[in-house]
Formats: sequence, structure tokens, C-alpha cells
Amino acid sequence: MTANDIRNIALLGHGGSGKTSLAEQMLFMTKGTDRFGKTVDGNTTCDYDAEEIKRQISISLAFAPVKYNNVKINVMDAPGNFDFAGEAVCAIRAAEFAVIVGNAKDGLSVGMERSWKMLGKKPRMMFINRVEEANADYASCVEAIKAKFGTAIAPIVATKADANKAVTVVWGILLGLAVFGEAVTPRQVIGAVIIICGIVLFVRADNEGEGGQ
Repeated sequence: MTANDIRNIALLGHGGSGKTSLAEQMLFMTKGTDRFGKTVDGNTTCDYDAEEIKRQISISLAFAPVKYNNVKINVMDAPGNFDFAGEAVCAIRAAEFAVIVGNAKDGLSVGMERSWKMLGKKPRMMFINRVEEANADYASCVEAIKAKFGTAIAPIVATKADANKAVTVVWGILLGLAVFGEAVTPRQVIGAVIIICGIVLFVRADNEGEGGQ
């Protein structure tokens, strides 16, 4: 493996949006771990400090080495709590790309807006989490993001929701296939993110120096 086979990405966003769970799913799905840890159980890879386990929040920057398609992706899980914003700054400096994690229940959060601003011109994508849960409204969340950031937002998936607005089908525009069937699971969602992150990062590597958001 050479330096060209290594990618550094930062997970940013509001506290409680699911960044640590996203990193955990990436590790589990790529067989980086043999069990899926949960924040509520205090056994995630990234939140290992006693205080993090007790408070069920991330306090310090943590790393999750994910191997996918012969590429090592160093996933940096940055705390979303504003008290630990310095950790997010460190992650941004080291990352070549960022994933801003949001929540389909909460819509556009202050943490998402702040992360966007902190990134400057660094490439980024947004990942809307918890789309399959009750009371989630993915469509409204996307519209709020578009209203805030305008033409900088270009969805790379198309969705179908049920009567309760929970997403049941996701069509991967970049992949040209239906990523999920009628029953979306968190594991399938994370699988799509890994694939899409890989695509975006490879595009970035092929066009290094062009920048853009």
C-alpha cells in the first residue's frame, strides 16, 4: 500500500447526529471489527474514554481505519459538541475530504452550518442519518439544506418515502442502481456511504488541485 492508497476523511456535524455510529458501521461492514458497538452500550470503537462512555458523547477526536476496495480510509470521528470544537479543527486540517452528518428528524442543524463554514473550500458531502425512523422527514431536511446553501447542494441519491415520510427506497444516482429495497436498514445506509465516499475521494484524487465544494 502506498500513500496514493490512503484517504483521510473527517466526520463532522452537530452532537448526537450519529457520527460515531456511522464510523462504527463502516468498521463493522468492512470487517474492521467483528461486532457492532453502540453508544448506548458504551462499546463503540471511537468512544472509548470513560467519560465518553458515561456521558454517551464524543469528547476527543478518534480514528477508525476502514479498508475498502484496496484503499485505506482513515475516518476521523470529530466531537459535535461546541465545547470541543478544537478537535473538529484538528480533523479538518488533516482531512482531504469531509462528511457532514445530519439528522432527518432535526433538519438543518447549527452544527451542520458551522461545519460547512469551518471547511472553507475543502471538498465535502452531506450524509442525512436516521432516515428510516419514525417522524423522520428526509425531503424537508434536504429542502432546508438547499435553501441555505443553494446550488452547492446536488443530491446524489433519489428516495421514496412511505406515508409517514420514512425513507423506504434509495436510488444511487452515481451508482445507477437501487441501493435499498422496501425495508431500509441502518447497515444498508452505511454501506452506501462507504461506496459513495470512495467514489468522491477517487474523483478528488483524479482532480487534485481543482478544489470546489
